[in-house]
Amino acid sequence: MKCWICEAAALPPTDNLRFAAAVAETAMVLRDSPYRGSASFAGAAELLRECGSVLGDPYKEEFLYLVNLLERGR
Repeated sequence: MKCWICEAAALPPTDNLRFAAAVAETAMVLRDSPYRGSASFAGAAELLRECGSVLGDPYKEEFLYLVNLLERGR
């Protein structure tokens, strides 16, 4: 019997999941969260650049723009 949960876990993350992870990473860095680990603005920007759905969505494009500004400012 196949385990569909195990098979689903092996799939690459969707663009929406990448975007949500980038938002969460940015928030943890902004708040200087004790749980942020190695999170950084550069890491969030990289996740956003890997996300194909950013281009064409004005809200996601603006968020990428803001993360780039934060990355340059620190």
